[in-house]
Amino acid sequence: MPEYEAAAPPELSSDAETEQRFRDRAQAFGIEQRTIERMALSPSRALACVEEARRRGTGPGLAVHMFDAGDDPSQGRKVRGPNLYAESSCMECGGDRFVVVDTRAPVQSAWMTEHKITASADEIEVYAPCPACGAEV
Repeated sequence: MPEYEAAAPPELSSDAETEQRFRDRAQAFGIEQRTIERMALSPSRALACVEEARRRGTGPGLAVHMFDAGDDPSQGRKVRGPNLYAESSCMECGGDRFVVVDTRAPVQSAWMTEHKITASADEIEVYAPCPACGAEV
């Protein structure tokens, strides 16, 4: 899950200036020209992605990936889903975020027999996200 420090937006006087600044930094960073043309359609977000990748000390691939994923580091932290590490006191799953929905007997495949592997005698549990607190699938 990407986390960004809240960065102050760059002080610019116009969109043309933002686009030129992005183009200069992207070329210096090593981003291919055709990718720069594509990213220049949203120069302020593209510039923020390039700056974030440079701040992290990574290559140009991260800047392009953040741009393609729709990230905007100038807007601060982007959250994509539930925090799986947060405390959960769900009565359904006891905080596990998953529940057992079925059990099944193990299957002895031909490959297992061929390699002298025996299936376990124990039932295999089938899990699903908790209907009360689990992530939507």
